[in-house]
Amino acid sequence: MGALVIDEKKYARVLAKVLPRVIGSDEEHERMLAEIAELMDRGERRAIEEDTAPELMVRLIQDYESISRRPALDLVPAMAANCTARGFSITR
Repeated sequence: MGALVIDEKKYARVLAKVLPRVIGSDEEHERMLAEIAELMDRGERRAIEEDTAPELMVRLIQDYESISRRPALDLVPAMAANCTARGFSITR
């Protein structure tokens, strides 16, 4: 399978909507989780650009959880399974 082709303009629109950034508070942590859930709820209607944004968001969440000592949510396996089902993979 070849490399994924991401439309940069579409990806920029997704990022502009979810506004991922370094998480500095529990409120921002909850917002980021909600944004991922909203994207994942789109199911098969998600575009590749909408699958790529949560990868970044999960890393931001994991970073915050490691710093804040919050119990870590392991979202990567669920995302990987979803991506594999769509024909591509996430490496960790």
